[in-house]
Amino acid sequence: MPIVALTAHAMQGDREVCLAAGMDDYLTKPFTLSQLEQVLARWVFNRRSVQVEVCGDVTNIPLQQNPANPQEVPALRKGEPCQDTIVEPTTIDQAALAAIRALQRPGQPDIVARIVTQYMDSSPEIIDRIRRAVLSQDAVGLRAAAHRLKSSSAQLGAAALASDCRELEMMGARGESERADETLKKLERHYADACAAFQDEIGKGRAAA
Repeated sequence: MPIVALTAHAMQGDREVCLAAGMDDYLTKPFTLSQLEQVLARWVFNRRSVQVEVCGDVTNIPLQQNPANPQEVPALRKGEPCQDTIVEPTTIDQAALAAIRALQRPGQPDIVARIVTQYMDSSPEIIDRIRRAVLSQDAVGLRAAAHRLKSSSAQLGAAALASDCRELEMMGARGESERADETLKKLERHYADACAAFQDEIGKGRAAA
């Protein structure tokens, strides 16, 4: 299985270090989905599926096969940077769900419903870890749990929730977990909103089936 290194900042020599460490390719944040497509085209365009992490669990998302022309890998969203800095929105980003839905294969279970269901099954345990870390002022635990939830929430378009996770992660990194109570309250509210929106998406998928 190919391994692609992902780093937050591009420094001279980083690519060589990653390749020397055994990585197959290299990508830096922020990156566009077009750049991600190019990496996928190089390594997994001729495979049946690509693995996507959802709250620490791994699920397979099918990719259309096109070994004759890897540049024709199905498009997601062009030109939008995937990065940690997140502007708080008022609703779930439907474009994120549309990008996942674009990978739907005929005759297969609804891909959005499958992924958001797995997210909702996995995320309560992570939310509980965040709560316990805030209550016990465990900065290390807070940083780890918030980081784990941040990426999967952003991937599914729950940008307000991901923004809260980012804030808590930074508090943990700075050893400021004692100041996290208010952000935790925001996170719990945005998490409930996101889950309600995801339930609606599941309902839409069932109605369309």
